[in-house]
Amino acid sequence: MKPQTQNMDVKVQEASTEARRIGFLHGRVRLGRFVVAGAALAGMVAVSMFAGGTDLDRDPLLGLSTQTDTSASGAADLNDPAGPGGAPAPSAPTRVGGGGATSTSIAISQRAFPGGASEVYVARLDNPVDALPASVLPKGPILLAPSIGNVPPEVFNEIRRLNPSRVVVLGGPGAISDDVAQQLNTYTGKPVQRVYGATRVGTAAEIAKFAFVGGNPVVYLANAYGPSGAGSPRCGFRRNPV
Repeated sequence: MKPQTQNMDVKVQEASTEARRIGFLHGRVRLGRFVVAGAALAGMVAVSMFAGGTDLDRDPLLGLSTQTDTSASGAADLNDPAGPGGAPAPSAPTRVGGGGATSTSIAISQRAFPGGASEVYVARLDNPVDALPASVLPKGPILLAPSIGNVPPEVFNEIRRLNPSRVVVLGGPGAISDDVAQQLNTYTGKPVQRVYGATRVGTAAEIAKFAFVGGNPVVYLANAYGPSGAGSPRCGFRRNPV
């Protein structure tokens, strides 16, 4: 047999040349793909810039938005004390008041009984000891008046607006004088009834009997004087007698 070394060397050289040619072609293909991808990405960025810029916040490969929500609703959720998706924040408190205790009692009456009331309760202005146990009375508001002297015209006007069947004075003559009670009758045309006891404790007991004619299963006992002599602020809890 003749030696085939030369032919084998030629074939090896040809195979090596072919491999280099194929590798070169593959390299060009990969380079072409990279150039095309780069051109496409550049085109996407250019289109986004001319279209308003919103797509600049998108993933260039997946097209998914990566933009942080800074819209009005998003800002509201972030500023919401309850957190995004939580319960709405409580509304701001509403103040009900006037130029003094009597004016404030009238403002509360107008807010609580806009359509009138069947009864109106009048308590002394200078001390809340009779008004506190009367807070359980359900048929009308409590208006505050001076113990002696002239009753403010605003009190008469509010009673006429409420148009009750009667005016109930809370406390004895030492709390609301007979003259003040007479003014209430004269300037409103409504009958006046007095509910009172010999002391503030007795008045609270009489108010309880007036409010709960048939009795009540729960009674609350409170300090009649308190540290400042004004009585306990826990009166009227859950509409039970004090």
